Amino acid sequence: MKNKTKNSENQGGIITRIAIVYDKKKPDAVQLARTLRRELTGRGHEIHFGLSQKCLPRIELAITLGGDGLIMNVANRVVDHEIPLLRVNFGHVGFMADIEPFEALEKVLEAVERQNYIIVKKTRLEVLVGVLGSGRYALAGEALNDIIIERLTTKIVTCGVRMDDEDELELRGDGVIVCTKNGSTAYNVSAGGRPLFKEHFLGLKVISPTAGASPSQFIREDTTVFLIRINGGKARLVADDKTLALMAGQEALIRKSHKYTYFVEVGDTDRIGGKA
Repeated sequence: MKNKTKNSENQGGIITRIAIVYDKKKPDAVQLARTLRRELTGRGHEIHFGLSQKCLPRIELAITLGGDGLIMNVANRVVDHEIPLLRVNFGHVGFMADIEPFEALEKVLEAVERQNYIIVKKTRLEVLVGVLGSGRYALAGEALNDIIIERLTTKIVTCGVRMDDEDELELRGDGVIVCTKNGSTAYNVSAGGRPLFKEHFLGLKVISPTAGASPSQFIREDTTVFLIRINGGKARLVADDKTLALMAGQEALIRKSHKYTYFVEVGDTDRIGGKA
């Protein structure tokens, strides 16, 4: 399967080496992991529980049994190996997991035995951090969903935000979010809405903007570079729920990553918001 990930949509090939990553705190996920291992091993597939550094270079498919948090964790661990993810929902919202537990075995077999799937390429972000005004940056991390600069105290944060060569904006609130389509959809769909924008765009949103502020939401082409300075207040930098740095005397440069996350869509399903 790995050689199929170079295009945004492709019919899959034969899958033999599979990793199953599951939420060990959920008995139903543990039971399904054992069932999948038994069924797939019986059909000649090589199955690994978890993602050890030793097995990562060999894996052709990762099956996640958990919520969106587990999916983001696995996506960020396998990104350098371009391992596609087939996602079974054991979370509360489950926006990123398009397969329910009752249909999991059927869907997995549809993919690995009958090769009836496509691979969808999902945009990622990278964030670089540097000293204010230095113009020099070092890579701090990556994210599938979003990069957040959020306040650390009760005091609001004042951010100076520049998008490409546009004039700098002063945005005030609890912080700012730069997100991919995947991240924007996760927020909005979980609240009963629709995706905020399509693939190939990025969004910037102010968290709890102060009254009378400039527009609190911006949608830009995914070639846009966001430069964010902290002009007032104390904040931290978070990527996919993982704290990367404290933003004291620093600025963050956020842009589209050259890496992608790959989602497996089985059969004719189109519940992840469209084929990239």
